[in-house]
Parts: sequence; C-alpha cells; structure tokens
Amino acid sequence: MFPKESLIKIGFTEKEAAIYLKLLELKTASANELSLETGIPRVSVYDLTENMHKKGFISEIEQNAKKYFIPTDPLIIYEKTKNELNSFKTAIPFLVDLTKKGLKHPKIRFFEGIESFKKIYDDTLTEKNYTLYSYVDTSKVPQNFLPFLSKYMKKRVKNKISAKVICPFSHRAIWYKSLDESGLKETKLINNKWFELFTEFQIYGDKISIVDYGENKIGLIIEDKYIATSMRNIFLLLWETLDIHK
Repeated sequence: MFPKESLIKIGFTEKEAAIYLKLLELKTASANELSLETGIPRVSVYDLTENMHKKGFISEIEQNAKKYFIPTDPLIIYEKTKNELNSFKTAIPFLVDLTKKGLKHPKIRFFEGIESFKKIYDDTLTEKNYTLYSYVDTSKVPQNFLPFLSKYMKKRVKNKISAKVICPFSHRAIWYKSLDESGLKETKLINNKWFELFTEFQIYGDKISIVDYGENKIGLIIEDKYIATSMRNIFLLLWETLDIHK
C-alpha cells in the first residue's frame, strides 16, 4: 500500500496527505512553499494546515514573523491512532448493548395536498380532555379551508379539548380571537413584525403537527415524547412572556 493511501485510511484527506508527505521530505515549509511544491492553492493550504494542526498531524513555528509547518513524527501519529483504536475497542460492548436495547426513533408521517391536512387535524381528536397548543397565522389559511376548520373546532369542543393559540396580528386573527369562548380556546395575538409564521404548529400529547399552507401544501406529524415536551415548554415560555408584555 502506498504511503498516501495509508494516511488516508487513518484520517487524512487526500490533500492533507500530500502536504504531510511533502513536509516529511522538506522537514519544514511555509504555506507558500507547500503551495508551490504540491500545486494546492495557497488559500487552501492555510485551511488544510489549520485542520491538520488541530488533528495533531503537524505543528507550527514562527520565524521572522513568518509561520512554518513541521510534520509530526510518524511514530507519534501511529501511537496516537493505536491509542484511539484501543479506546474505541473498550467502548464496543457498551455500543453493542445500545443497539440491542432498540433505540426508538421519532415516528414521522408525511402528508401532501390541502385535503390531506384534514387527516392531521382529525389526529388531534383521537384523545379527549387535554389542552392543545398551537402557533398559527390565520391569514395564511386558505379561504376554502375555513368551513372544515369550523367543523373541526366543534368536534374539538365536543371532545372537551381546550386550546391555547399564539397568532400573529391580522384582521382575521381578531375575528378568530372573538371565537375563544365558543371554541373552548384562548388566543394571544402577537406583533407580526417580529413573529412571522409560514407554517402552523400544533403540539398535542406526544405529537407535533406541522402544516404548510403555502405553495408546497405539505404537512407532517412527528411522534416523539421528548420532542413534543420540548416544543410544549418553549410554547409555554412564550405564552407566559406574552402575559408580561401584552
């Protein structure tokens, strides 16, 4: 195996290997000299040597206000690589054990087209007697989708699902807020100059739904306890802040 290929196998990039081999030959060199000797642009040499220094492949010295590079002894790199491999080897039983535990990944469902959004809203009705948290810009909702949302709200109320909604200010948002009592919800309006929404977010149970009413017309349901809890906490923090600044 050629030296360059050996270096690449232990973490060098192809250009880093070329620079290291040239430094072994020259013993020490500036960025300009390395550029001339390897054909690698000087600007790239600066970036590459900085990365190589972080990896411990080379060291730097300064002479007469000029930076020079020195290759790390190959035996030192060998010992360092061997120690890293031994360290990884000791972790293998733990890593294998993790795979046996069957780590759970978030469940993600994808929806396309405005008609499919109805399935997303219906999913929030599968449980009863809880609070749904939502960010929505009502001005972005298509006019022809409002009749469905009106029916959905009645179903939500019937299931005793309350809602807390943060909504950028607009004329439609004022109308939407007027439905709070009948819609079993509480809406807080927020200055749309610094809180512009392009998608709607709903947080319910261990799930988050995302609806894009724009050109893409796509939606997602993400099911993950920790993601949902984090998003809910962020929502509640903003909700309390709006109490202070209203």
